[in-house]
Amino acid sequence: MILDFNETCIVNQMLTTDHREEFIQSLAESRTATGDPEICASLDSLISKISALKDEEFERLWKDRMDQKIFTLPPYSI
Repeated sequence: MILDFNETCIVNQMLTTDHREEFIQSLAESRTATGDPEICASLDSLISKISALKDEEFERLWKDRMDQKIFTLPPYSI
């Protein structure tokens, strides 16, 4: 999985839980709340990517986020 610039920014700002389902719900709520088509597209893409992750991959994403290893450039990848 590779996160583009917008997806990486979203993860850096919004990943505050180590529960994938909670994070997906948070992303879905943000998607409903925003009217920006570009952000909606990024949120949809990110929801799809997060949903497809295996448990250990999501745990790595969470750990990397908490260790501040996810930056906007270069794109983050698992």
